Amino acid sequence: MNVHDAETGDLLIVPLFDEDAQRELIDAIGKEAFFSLLAAIPDEADRQLQEIEDAVRCEDLQRVRIAAHSLKGMASSCTALRIAAEARAIEQQADLNHLAAENVVPLAAAIEDTKDWLRQSA
Repeated sequence: MNVHDAETGDLLIVPLFDEDAQRELIDAIGKEAFFSLLAAIPDEADRQLQEIEDAVRCEDLQRVRIAAHSLKGMASSCTALRIAAEARAIEQQADLNHLAAENVVPLAAAIEDTKDWLRQSA
C-alpha cells in the first residue's frame, strides 16, 4: 500500500509489518507473548479509529491528535508499520489544522488489511 507523507507529499510504499522488528521482538519476549501482542491489534485499532472518526465529525482536532498518536504508538509497538504510518499522517494533518473525513479512509483500509493478514496467519 502507498502512503503519502503528510509533510512532503511524497508517495511511500509501506509494508503491513516490519518483519525484522518482529523477529527481534520474538527473540526478546517470546513467540507466545508476541502473538498475544498481535492479537490486541484489531480491537485497539478499531477503538482508536472510531475515536478518530467521531472526533473528525465533531471537528475536534485535539481528540484526533490524541487518538492518532495513541494508535501510532500501539501500532509501532506491535510492528504494524502501515497502521502506524497512516496514524502518523492523520496526526500531522491535525497538527496542520487540515483534516477531512476522507483522510481517514487510508487508515481504515490499513487496519482492514492488517486484520485480514492476522486472520490468514492464525
